[in-house]
Amino acid sequence: MPRMSSCRGRRLLAPVVSLAVALGLAVLPVTGAQAEAPETTSITVALKRQYPGSTTLRPATYGVFYDTSGPFISEDTFRVVGRLTSDTTGEGIGGEVINLFRQLPSDDVFERVLSVRTDADGRYDIPQRVVGSARYGTTYEGNGDAVEGTSSATFPLLPAMRDFNARSRQVDGKVVLGGVIHPGWGGRTITLQRRTCSSCAWRSVAAKPAGSWGGWSFRVDRPSKAGVVWTWRAALAAGGNFDRSYSARLITRRGSVSLAPARPS
Repeated sequence: MPRMSSCRGRRLLAPVVSLAVALGLAVLPVTGAQAEAPETTSITVALKRQYPGSTTLRPATYGVFYDTSGPFISEDTFRVVGRLTSDTTGEGIGGEVINLFRQLPSDDVFERVLSVRTDADGRYDIPQRVVGSARYGTTYEGNGDAVEGTSSATFPLLPAMRDFNARSRQVDGKVVLGGVIHPGWGGRTITLQRRTCSSCAWRSVAAKPAGSWGGWSFRVDRPSKAGVVWTWRAALAAGGNFDRSYSARLITRRGSVSLAPARPS
């Protein structure tokens, strides 16, 4: 079971009743008295994303670090959604406080991020920025002696890549793919990869260290034959709170170039 930091409000990923008693937050019935059992609850959690032009929430399967520079990236934000329900009736419980927790690879325990209230149907929807690969969970502390607290049964993982802020430009008739990596990763080796067809494997063709502020660039070729497509990307090994990372993909044809979003593979 995941460990939580010790402050009040982070306790509910441990057994709720026993911990509540230990902290003096539950009142033990007097010997011989008939105590009414508290209502038990359940809470769900999922990671979702809404893409531009769509009204549908889709599963968020990966993320790219959120920064305030470079091209727009849909994958640098996501939403933590779920519902608090009564185990007795199955109905949502509105107006209750839900705590969101996150654990990065560098964290020993889950840390509380923020708290929100459920809507009238017991649902919550929490916008988040990608700060690194992390697991997420939610808890409900309960409502006195009447409603028992609970925590999410699952802790979904959002793998995350660094943001390469990739752009293309023309220099002396050559196409240059480059940018600045965030968070800063100066001096680390950046690898240029090429794929010569849609079903072909990626091949490493060059490598160089990023600059002291994370800057990087490579000159790339365009195919000389019409109808041939070469795709390029930069790659960086996993490190810190981030998985192996890739830049946006540069698609080159004999007479044109275009950028496509980064993908984790």
